[in-house]
Amino acid sequence: MNTDALRHEGNMCPAMLAARTSSLCEQAMRPLSLPNDLAPTSYLMDEENRQLFISWSDGHESVHPYEALRRDCPCAWCAGEGGQKGSVDEQTVFTPEQTTLYELQLVGRYGVTPVWGDGHHTGIYTFERLRATCACAECRAARGK
Repeated sequence: MNTDALRHEGNMCPAMLAARTSSLCEQAMRPLSLPNDLAPTSYLMDEENRQLFISWSDGHESVHPYEALRRDCPCAWCAGEGGQKGSVDEQTVFTPEQTTLYELQLVGRYGVTPVWGDGHHTGIYTFERLRATCACAECRAARGK
């Protein structure tokens, strides 16, 4: 998987660099995998519409609303661990800062960590998870949603 080509095309304020609406739980429980030749090639943080767009090597462009990304945060604090419930569920009401995406940090060759406006930055979103949770009409239809 060639993630060295992953690049950011959006505009971010240097000061920001310093610093969902539907449940995706059932998808998180399924094993996810990508073909070896499928990888993200670029991303765009659409701040006006509060969505992340990811372009993939097969030509697909996935769409991820900021609130859905934050609600689906896989970190132990948000999602829970060891049988303990996390702090985020379908009823969680986020502040604007909690759903403002400031930056994406590459994690190895398998995922990214979003840096949110409230400073939260511990969730690692694998590329497989991002591809599986795409909110474009085509992917939602394929999942029956």
